[in-house]
Amino acid sequence: MQKLFGSVVLIVAAVAAIEGVTEGATPNPTALVGKWQGEISLQADARSPQLRADGQERTLVISSVKWVDESKRWDVVARYGIGTRLFPVDVEVKVDEKARIQFVTGAGAQVQLTLSDDQNLSGTFMPKGSQIYFMRFKKVE
Repeated sequence: MQKLFGSVVLIVAAVAAIEGVTEGATPNPTALVGKWQGEISLQADARSPQLRADGQERTLVISSVKWVDESKRWDVVARYGIGTRLFPVDVEVKVDEKARIQFVTGAGAQVQLTLSDDQNLSGTFMPKGSQIYFMRFKKVE
């Protein structure tokens, strides 16, 4: 009888674990940790089949993402820049059906990105006083 009860507990735990990774599960922002390389489209329409990069590779390095109970928010350590010149950025994380981040670059551009899967971030880049451009990143480390 005890063996049967133990088996039932294991099955219930396995089902709960599987359901935790299915579609509709709350995303885990710690998947943002890593080195991301990306580009900005010169065209404002993200649906365009001919996205042309501006020729400057962007780098976003997120060193850590931790929940802080006292402030009820995610604490993120991150740097962003062009090529290898990276500068600290204050990243805000929002979690709903997907993990989303936003920050302002050193030049004052607003960046908003959504984690579409563990390897891809996409969203918008809006320089001060300019139009909105499409931006995408791929995790490289």
